[in-house]
Amino acid sequence: MQPPGAQTTRPPDFNSLINGLLAADAPLQRRLQIASSLRNVLCAPEHAPFVQQDSSQLLNALEQLLYDRSEQMRRQGPVLIGALAAAMRPNLHLFISWLLYTAQCAAQTMGPLILLVIHEALEALVLARDTPCVLPYLPDLLGCMQTLLEGLDEPALTAALLPLLVTFSRAEFAQALLPHVSEVVDVLLGWSLEASSPPTVAAKVGSILSKLDGVWRLCPEFPLNVCRQLVSNM
Repeated sequence: MQPPGAQTTRPPDFNSLINGLLAADAPLQRRLQIASSLRNVLCAPEHAPFVQQDSSQLLNALEQLLYDRSEQMRRQGPVLIGALAAAMRPNLHLFISWLLYTAQCAAQTMGPLILLVIHEALEALVLARDTPCVLPYLPDLLGCMQTLLEGLDEPALTAALLPLLVTFSRAEFAQALLPHVSEVVDVLLGWSLEASSPPTVAAKVGSILSKLDGVWRLCPEFPLNVCRQLVSNM
């Protein structure tokens, strides 16, 4: 029994929010307002039990946003899925399984959006001050990022990859990232040295590598290894 005067938190009306969010013919501004409302619901600690109870259905519904015909709504997908992932903690197995499967199936068409999903989920966990729950999955996330790198075009370098690598470089993640980051750096260096790559790619790769300051500071030997990789590639 609840103590006298205690208030019961009512479960959110997820069906109404999702239906409004996915209504492709509704006015864009209305859909964006619903997206903002849903994000507030997902981020509210008192709603976490209800979110976790319906997490599978919510994940499948929000995935549809990644295919929306409106670019603005497609960009809401990673933000909402990231907030959902943070609300699912500490058990992130369902989210990670969904992410890896989706990345495998849609790497060629949705690579940048999947990278943004990873970025938003990690940032949401940082905001919630609960990063330890995702540390066991970082090698999987990094492997996913490596796979998606192969299908990225030049604009996606700064739009999707740079924010994610900046997040990975945070102190909370840098230690877990360190054993695996050389593989990603090797891919980036190889990409920038490709004869068919325009000069702007090399400039963007340089900008990305400079953002890994958390990793550089953590391991003084790491820059030396990168230089060796660069010489080897050349």
